[in-house]
Amino acid sequence: MAHILDSVKEYFDPEFIAEAAQTLREGGPQTTRALDTWSAAILAGLLNHVDNPKAMQRIYNGLEHFPPNVAANPAALLRTGNLSQNDPKDVAGHLLGQLFGAKITALNAGIAEVSGAAPATASETLGIAGPMVLSVLGQRLQAGELTRAGAG
Repeated sequence: MAHILDSVKEYFDPEFIAEAAQTLREGGPQTTRALDTWSAAILAGLLNHVDNPKAMQRIYNGLEHFPPNVAANPAALLRTGNLSQNDPKDVAGHLLGQLFGAKITALNAGIAEVSGAAPATASETLGIAGPMVLSVLGQRLQAGELTRAGAG
């Protein structure tokens, strides 16, 4: 999963971070730490479900329907409104709800504290990190680099 995390972080280049920080009214370092921490937390959440075939089936079904091209334009996640008929933030939110459930509030508070970002900013960065991680995973799934058999 570390390689996947590195792939996600590549999309959070300095230009994107500057735009995200401005949009979120937060500092660049705090925005970067929040995005990186959420990305790692999402991947850890996925790893936590590897031994649960039913959960992994739901996750893979979600990934198969998640638009893998979201990562090609991360700045679009900073805009309001649906990006397509299936808003990636909504789809990601559904999948992340399956991963974290009621723990999401505590995770957000912890990520805000660790990153130094305001809790509202930490929550907004989840709306960016979630779709980005899922997009990268979707790309890997479509490329055959990620399989159901490999997940349990």
